[in-house]
Amino acid sequence: MTAKRVVSWPGRGGDLNPFIETFVDSLEQAGCEVVGINNFPTLEFPSDTDAFVIHWPQFIYANAFGYAAKLRTLLQFIHQLRDLKKSGIQIIWLCHDLTPHDWNTMRWQLLWWPTIRGLFLLADGVIALSPGTCSKIERQYSRWIRGKLTWAWHPWYEDVLVEDERALRTRVDLGIDDNTKLIGFFGQLRAQKGVADLVTAFQKLDAPEVHLLIAGAPFKSAPEVSEMVEAAAREDTRIHIILRELEDDEVKCIVAASDLCVFPYRQYTHSGAMIYSLSANRRILTPRTCFSEGLEELHPQWVVLYDGNLNEQILADAAKRPRPTEMIDLASFSPTLLAAKVMAFT
Repeated sequence: MTAKRVVSWPGRGGDLNPFIETFVDSLEQAGCEVVGINNFPTLEFPSDTDAFVIHWPQFIYANAFGYAAKLRTLLQFIHQLRDLKKSGIQIIWLCHDLTPHDWNTMRWQLLWWPTIRGLFLLADGVIALSPGTCSKIERQYSRWIRGKLTWAWHPWYEDVLVEDERALRTRVDLGIDDNTKLIGFFGQLRAQKGVADLVTAFQKLDAPEVHLLIAGAPFKSAPEVSEMVEAAAREDTRIHIILRELEDDEVKCIVAASDLCVFPYRQYTHSGAMIYSLSANRRILTPRTCFSEGLEELHPQWVVLYDGNLNEQILADAAKRPRPTEMIDLASFSPTLLAAKVMAFT
């Protein structure tokens, strides 16, 4: 039997989201031949392609400078999707984001709406990464959806656990002792990730036994976030910062060193960082959304949710909660389940 050929955009290689490695591995283990492309919509597709998986459609605008150029790119994108569909290739949108990060202005929304409308109309399948997101898509976009809408949980991340000794060494390097609770945030310092909200709430927390670690690269379009974090760290010795690109091994150690990982995101659809933290057996604190509610329903001991604005009391209560004694069971987040959803369209 000939292996199914799936084109993934993007594919392996380059400085890409670690999700792609997990995704491609799961398809290959399911018997697929996976071809990665990183410059759609200009590349010719391999012959005998069975399915084309789109992850982040906003990437089409990466090299389109100016609004007119972006509109031309959108038309080219829709035109090529139509050609692929006519040729019999199954188009699958693996929906990571319903709204891209930092696309909050009316100008960007006017560009994004026709982008996803075209995807919903032309895709043979739309796969959300949580049941709650799937329901949200059905409520908001059912009038546009022509293909099948389904879901699979955002897959876990393998090989993210580190030895206790390395976690302890990371804490020692930060000046964190055994009696201190460490709240950790890792990721790019974008405005929409709520880092400023986290720091502001922590500064009001009167608890010398609780420390905060902010680790990740400043975002060039939001320098005010990293500047605020640096100023806070100068004023409060409980705040530790690592403001640069992190190596994979560093992320593992930072998560392992943290007692609680906090993601106070202002806007998001799914979060790989949350799944990464759970994969590393670390509790998470995050606002209530359709995605995080599903996580809490499955793992109430590991997922702490809050409503409204983050404040010092929410941080204090979450930090005090004991870590579960048993490792988390992430069977529902197996990458093979997502691969099976994709394979069903080929």
